[in-house]
Amino acid sequence: MIDKKHALPMYFQLKEFIREKIVSGAWKPGAMVPSERELSEQHHISRMTARQALSELATEGLLRREQLVVPHSF
Repeated sequence: MIDKKHALPMYFQLKEFIREKIVSGAWKPGAMVPSERELSEQHHISRMTARQALSELATEGLLRREQLVVPHSF
């Protein structure tokens, strides 16, 4: 999951982890996404790191940020 020693920034690693969950169908459309707090605790990262990953995915259209859910289409 998140490798703090990896050259890629942690937010980017988390973003790609979440993207894979969405694209693979592991997280279904309309499903609640873990909160910033939950993600930070699960992956041992800061909430700011989780926030950046979620914000970028919302900007890309993979999440609806206001409810933190996978949209019905992306």
